[in-house]
Amino acid sequence: MRPTDLWPKDARIIEIGATSGALGERLISAGYENYLAVGPTKQRCEIIARQHPRLRRNVVTAHSGKAVQQNNADVLILNSWASLAIGRFRSVRHAHYVAVKFQPTPLCWFAKRMVF
Repeated sequence: MRPTDLWPKDARIIEIGATSGALGERLISAGYENYLAVGPTKQRCEIIARQHPRLRRNVVTAHSGKAVQQNNADVLILNSWASLAIGRFRSVRHAHYVAVKFQPTPLCWFAKRMVF
């Protein structure tokens, strides 16, 4: 399934806890221009920008612990520890779509149990 099947092209997409630029690269290639990757540290953002030069202007570091709650995303993509925010509806209620990458790790299992 392609992102274009799920989300409109003009959607504001914010990826919280971005660890690589692979998703952002695919979204920009698919025509999504309103993409922003919020990395956990300045070093991680520099690595993402170096590995994916097209994302250089789309990668930032959030110094606030409320990055999940305080944004204007239509599509909110939660990675790593940010996926735990899905357990509090108040943190993600502003987004039209919330995506969480499920992987076989205890953190993801815990986040999934909080929702279902």
